[in-house]
Amino acid sequence: MRDKLLELLNYNKDFKERVGQDYFDKIQGIQTPWLTLVACCDSRIHTNIMMEDATNEVFEIRVIGNVIENALGSVDYGIYQLHTPMLFIMGHSDCGAIKGSLDERGKLQESIEDTLEPIRKNTKIDVNKKLSNYVIDNIENQVKYALKRYKTLVENGELVIAGGYYDFDNSSGHGCGKIVLINYNGENTYTK
Repeated sequence: MRDKLLELLNYNKDFKERVGQDYFDKIQGIQTPWLTLVACCDSRIHTNIMMEDATNEVFEIRVIGNVIENALGSVDYGIYQLHTPMLFIMGHSDCGAIKGSLDERGKLQESIEDTLEPIRKNTKIDVNKKLSNYVIDNIENQVKYALKRYKTLVENGELVIAGGYYDFDNSSGHGCGKIVLINYNGENTYTK
């Protein structure tokens, strides 16, 4: 593991030299992101699927199952303190949190089970349903939750709330690597 740590530190050194002092001068003193992103912690999901460099563009909150309720302080900070005009909730294919929420409670550590509880309480199990449909349902539920929580900002045109499905295994049939828009300000935009 020491080699991996050294690799990380060497990459950082190269990055610092490559971007130069001007890069850091531009981000001093204040954050100015335009997007609050709530994404899953899955190691296969990062902002490089959306843009090359998300520095000072994206205020990112990562929580298993992209459950807003489990990260309210962080999401509220992006919305109320940083005044980002967009909240984007991004689920993804092959989501372990959604898989875990479909199992009966008690198979995982209690802290994980507690984190999955908001998903469980909004999930109706159907043995014929594909995992991708459960993920999409969860995205819809998170958007609904956000629309209630930030209703006044949305009504005043100060905030847009969207939900998307990052499909890295083509489970939605739209192609590997595509972000499929699921919901925009409460309007379902997903076509199967």
